[in-house]
Amino acid sequence: MVRILAAGFLLTFFALTVSAHPGDKDEAGCHRDANAGTMHCHDKEGSILPWPPVKKSREDICHDRKSPWYDRTIHFESFKSMQACLESGGRKYRS
Repeated sequence: MVRILAAGFLLTFFALTVSAHPGDKDEAGCHRDANAGTMHCHDKEGSILPWPPVKKSREDICHDRKSPWYDRTIHFESFKSMQACLESGGRKYRS
């Protein structure tokens, strides 16, 4: 009985530790981590990046890292490039 309980505990423990964080990635390799309440991206190798290259706000404004509003834009859709954001119907930020 002890062996069965120990085996069950180990299987549960390892299943939790090896599972990836949830969320499908968008075209820029980004997704929202529901547990942490944050958004992050992955590069080609799978390393985690804390930001997407371009953010499109709810107001359809595209912000790249040069935008003074980039860091303040917290509700967004992520894009690989400014061109991709503009082609989706967004418009470039004004300085």
